[in-house]
Amino acid sequence: MIIESPELDILNKIRIYSKITFADFMETALYHPKGYYNSSNNISSQGDYFTSSVLHPSFAYLLTIQFRQMWKILGSPDEFWVIEMGSGTGHLGHEISKFANIICNDFAMSFRYLSLDRYVSDSKFTEDYESIEHILTNSIPLKNIVGCFISNELVDSFPVHRFKILDKKIYEIYVSIDNRGEIKEVIDEASSDAIIKQIEPYVNYLPDGFEGEVNLKIEDWIRTISKSLLKGFVLTIDYGDIRSELYSQFRSRGTLQTYYQHINSNNLFTKIGKQDITAHVDFTSIIESGNLYGLKTLSYMLQSTYLNNLGIKKILYDLSKSDLSQYEYYKNRIAIMELVKPQGLGGFKVVLQEMNTNIVDSKDLFNFDYNEINFKSPILNSNYLDLADSRYSHQLDIKNFESYFI
Repeated sequence: MIIESPELDILNKIRIYSKITFADFMETALYHPKGYYNSSNNISSQGDYFTSSVLHPSFAYLLTIQFRQMWKILGSPDEFWVIEMGSGTGHLGHEISKFANIICNDFAMSFRYLSLDRYVSDSKFTEDYESIEHILTNSIPLKNIVGCFISNELVDSFPVHRFKILDKKIYEIYVSIDNRGEIKEVIDEASSDAIIKQIEPYVNYLPDGFEGEVNLKIEDWIRTISKSLLKGFVLTIDYGDIRSELYSQFRSRGTLQTYYQHINSNNLFTKIGKQDITAHVDFTSIIESGNLYGLKTLSYMLQSTYLNNLGIKKILYDLSKSDLSQYEYYKNRIAIMELVKPQGLGGFKVVLQEMNTNIVDSKDLFNFDYNEINFKSPILNSNYLDLADSRYSHQLDIKNFESYFI
C-alpha cells in the first residue's frame, strides 16, 4: 500500500471537512507514518535539535542519583521501575541503566528500566534503543508500577489547539485551504468547551487579537500515568511556563515554533512533515491534572536549579581537578554549561510529583550522602555530541559558570 505524505493527508482531510483543528494538523505533520518523528536523525548537532541527554553524560548520571534517592525513600523495594515516556532513540535510558550499575550495587539489583514510545528514531543512537527494554505504544499499558515515570521534552510535542481573542470572545484558529489549494488559517467557534474553560479566566486581561495555544492532551496523559503508578514519582522536564505567563500580553502571538536544522521560525505550513513543531508546555495543566488524579506536586523549578541540587557543581569541580587535557576539560565544561544556561536548557522547567510516598518536602529528594554511592564524575565520549567541533560551537564565557544558577 502506498502511504501518502503528511501534507497530502492533511489536504485530503480539509477537502472532506472544509477545515481541521490545528491539533489535527500538528498530529499528522509530526506522527504520520511519513511525518517528522518517523524521519531519520533529527537529534544531532547537524539535525534539527539536541536535547540534554545527548550533550553530556552528567545529565543521565545525576538523574540516576535521583532515582537511587527515590528508591531509598520508597524503602528500597525489590523492583524500582524507571518508565521513560517518549524515549526516542533510547539514549537516555541506555546511559541511566549503565550508571545504575556503577553508582550502587544494591540499587542496581532493584533497578528496572522501560522505554515507551510510538516510534523509533533512526539515528546514531539506535543501538542504544536496542539495548534496553522497550515497548512501541501510543499509550501506557502498565499497572502497579513502583518507581518513577520520566519524560524529557515530550509534552512540548503534544498537538495543541490554537485560539484567538476578538472583542473579548474566544475563537479557535483552524486550518483550511484557499481557492488555489494552499493552506490558510480560518477563525470559527471553538471545537471544545474545554478550550473556552481554560482561557476564559484570562480573556479580560489579554489584548484584542491575542493568539495562543491550549494543550488538551495533558490531562489524559496525567490520568493514564496515575492509573499506572502504584507508588512513586513523576518527573517532567520540558520548556514552558505556568499559564499566567503563557497567557500574557508579552506572548500575544503564542509560543508555537518550528525547527529545521537548528533554525527556528514560526512558519507553520512549510516543510510539512519535515520540520519539528512545538509549543511551550502549560505547567499549570500538569500541576492541576496531577491534583485531580492523585499526583501531588512537590516542586516546580528550573533545570539549572534541579541539576545543581543533584550535584552538577561537584561534577564540574571534580573535572577541574582531573588529569584531563585543557582541551578535553574545555569540551566537558561547555557541554555542562549548556545544561544549565538560563537562556537555553537551564531555563527548562522541572516538575516533581508523587503518589502514595508519604513524602512532604521535595528537599528529601536531594538530601543524600555522596559517600553512599560510587560517585565518579563522567566525561564526554563518542556517544555524545561534540559541540566544540560542530558547526554550532558556542562562544561561551566558560569562566562565568556561577551566574547560570538562581
